[in-house]
Amino acid sequence: MNAILAKIGSADAISLILAIVKSNCIPVLMYGLAACKLSTAQQKALIFPYNAVFCKIFKSYDKTIVMSSQFYSGFLPAVHAHHLATLRFLHSLKPDLTSPAGALFRYFGQDEVEDLNERYNVPPSALPDHLKRYFWDHFTTICEESGGLSY
Repeated sequence: MNAILAKIGSADAISLILAIVKSNCIPVLMYGLAACKLSTAQQKALIFPYNAVFCKIFKSYDKTIVMSSQFYSGFLPAVHAHHLATLRFLHSLKPDLTSPAGALFRYFGQDEVEDLNERYNVPPSALPDHLKRYFWDHFTTICEESGGLSY
C-alpha cells in the first residue's frame, strides 16, 4: 500500500487508490485464507492491514469512519470478506465427490457452512452467486446500528 501511495504521490486520488487496492492488494492479503478458519487473533491480524488502507486514505482511525468509508467505497470489512470467500470456497467443494478436499468437506465442513449461514442470515438453499447480498445486508445492519450510515 505504501508503495502504491508513493507512486501515485497523493492520497487525493481516492477512487484510483481504491481500484488498485481492490484489484491488487486485497487479493494478495486474502490469498489462500478462504480455506482456513481463522482464530480471533488471526482475524485481528488480518483486520489491521486491511483497515490501514482506509485509515491512510481517509486520514482517520475512528472505527465508525473506517466502517463508513468501507461501506460507501463498496468494500466489505475484512472478516466479512474472509467469511464470504470461505463460504464460496466451501460451496465449491459440495459437488466434489472425488477429491480428498471434497471428502474432508463432507466429514468436517458442513458445520462451518451452517455457522456462517446462521451468522449472516444466509438460507441453506442460497446459491453461491447470491451470497454477497446476504453479507452486504449484514454489514448494512451493523453500520446502521452503529450510527455509521446517514442517508
